[in-house]
Amino acid sequence: MDLRDRLERMAGGGEKPGRETAPIPVEEVVAGEVEETERGPCYRVRTEYPERVCRGDRALHGVLSLDSERICVAGKDERLESFDVRSSLFLDAETTGLAGGTGTYPFLIGVGYFMKETFVVDQLFMRDYDEEGAILSALAGLVGPRRFIVTYNGKSFDVPLIEGKMIINGLTKGLGEAYNLDLLHAARRIWGRSLPDCRLNTIEECILGLLRGEDIPGDEIPERYFDYVRSGDASGLRVVFEHNRNDILTLPVLLGRVCKTIGDADSQDLKALDLYSIGRVYDSMKRRDETLLFYTQAVKLLRGSEKLMVECRLGMVYKRLNRWEDAVSTWTGLLGKGIYEPYEELAKYYEHVSKELARARDIVQDALESFGGTRMDGSLRHRLTRIEKKLSSGGGVED
Repeated sequence: MDLRDRLERMAGGGEKPGRETAPIPVEEVVAGEVEETERGPCYRVRTEYPERVCRGDRALHGVLSLDSERICVAGKDERLESFDVRSSLFLDAETTGLAGGTGTYPFLIGVGYFMKETFVVDQLFMRDYDEEGAILSALAGLVGPRRFIVTYNGKSFDVPLIEGKMIINGLTKGLGEAYNLDLLHAARRIWGRSLPDCRLNTIEECILGLLRGEDIPGDEIPERYFDYVRSGDASGLRVVFEHNRNDILTLPVLLGRVCKTIGDADSQDLKALDLYSIGRVYDSMKRRDETLLFYTQAVKLLRGSEKLMVECRLGMVYKRLNRWEDAVSTWTGLLGKGIYEPYEELAKYYEHVSKELARARDIVQDALESFGGTRMDGSLRHRLTRIEKKLSSGGGVED
């Protein structure tokens, strides 16, 4: 049969233009096994890494020697004092959407954990919607008695979604009492002022020095799963499994980097705003010595309004440490630079601590010249009236 005859037959419906490719099942795309759970079967993919394997230039096992005190600072929570990496899960889920709610499915849940001399990544895959209960049941079994789960944006998305789905599926145990250490919040507290954003791939590239090879944008992942459910062809999911696995591998490395960073004020890798940000974390936890260390380093590197802002906070730290000479020196150096707080703090000091009322009056009068007519006007005039009354009654120590 010549080409013309073939084309005529195809046009008339006598011959299909070509064979349809058979869908490729998930078993041929990523090697795994079917796991039977109390809620039916699901597909599990297990990958094991020697704990000394590196993610970028950092070995996974480095996280095993972390100081619990630094982990408390990373999470800003004293409950992390008992944190144990070997009994924790590193969790990341791929879902059918980012909106959450009952219409969103966690179709791939990856968890990483240390076991003997290896770091294991288990990926629980929902081959169809009726396997949701099965992957959640398998996850509950992995959580078991573990007390800590480490995630990235897990507090806002992954964990609430999974817990809600467990309730819907009648899995009352759920994630148990496991505490969720969300590294997104730690990353924002440290690098949020110096990076354009704190998405995981930004943190990987700018902080960990990691550049992924073949990868898929997160917003394209749901459509890959929908295509698979419609067609049964899993060929588009290989990169999704790889993406999820890389997210899991990043978590212990990032935890290690966070803990190293918050304990090293002399690090050459830290920008001035990072030093200030870490100082604020310690400040909020009322750990004054560490606050002072990071603020002092930040002031050495900062310029302009940012430097003035940190110097103002530095003065407050000296005050809380009762280092009045340093506090007064810091506040005095900030006078005339457009900041109200140094005037207020010096007025308080001279009125209530050193009892130098004439100095307190002079500071308030200087402040009125700079800030009179603003929202501070009333407070300043009230303070000035009180100080003048004290002076007229002979109270305080005159210059």
